Amino acid sequence: MSSFKLIRVQIDVSHPAAKSMIELSRAQDEEVGDGTTSVIILAGEVLSVVEGFLEKDIHPTTIVSAYFQALDDIKKITDEVGVSIPKIQRSKANYWFFRFPSTWRTTTT
Repeated sequence: MSSFKLIRVQIDVSHPAAKSMIELSRAQDEEVGDGTTSVIILAGEVLSVVEGFLEKDIHPTTIVSAYFQALDDIKKITDEVGVSIPKIQRSKANYWFFRFPSTWRTTTT
């Protein structure tokens, strides 16, 4: 069990932002089974950037709209530059991916 997952199981929070962070961690764990600490670090960085916008009196809906626009832009760029991997190559990639689990797991417990 990852350190953050262990903490998440043991704490009870009332702050809405903290609850959201815990929900992010839970969703990451359910979908992928790993990366709970990474998703919290990433979300924390997003929140720290947002704080600067709020201090400049930029309205929260404007900030959220900008993030959604950035997401749309990222999807568009990914679709433009992404390359489909044929099934035979995917199986080779999976072979190497699972052969060296230390490259994709942050913890062994």
